[in-house]
Amino acid sequence: MEKNLMRGTLLLTASSLLTKILGFIYIIPFTALVGTSGYALYKYAYGPYTLMLSLSTMGLPLAVSKYVSKYNGLGNYRAGQDLLKAGLLLMTITGIIGFLVLYTVAPWLAELVINGKDSSGNSQKDVVYVI
Repeated sequence: MEKNLMRGTLLLTASSLLTKILGFIYIIPFTALVGTSGYALYKYAYGPYTLMLSLSTMGLPLAVSKYVSKYNGLGNYRAGQDLLKAGLLLMTITGIIGFLVLYTVAPWLAELVINGKDSSGNSQKDVVYVI
């Protein structure tokens, strides 16, 4: 049991490290493709987007997968399917609410992020558009 735990921990750590490395590597070609102005817009929108994504999911996928596997292990497949459908519905609703919140507060966030034009030539309208 302890050997499986160590192997799982090592695999999770390695995959997390690989994800971070790949996330760092993509920045170079992405910046070359969109330029510094486009990368600045990406960074302006990424913060609010990740915050809203975290709030709208709220750990729900992990909880749903845990209970679906529990019910499937007990042989109660119908309860697992119902729980999965309810989880998908709840995540859809929270995702739509998150979209509406971001869409509504985008002009206010753009004012906080940028005043007039920044050094890369982006305006508040550009920031609102990417948010």
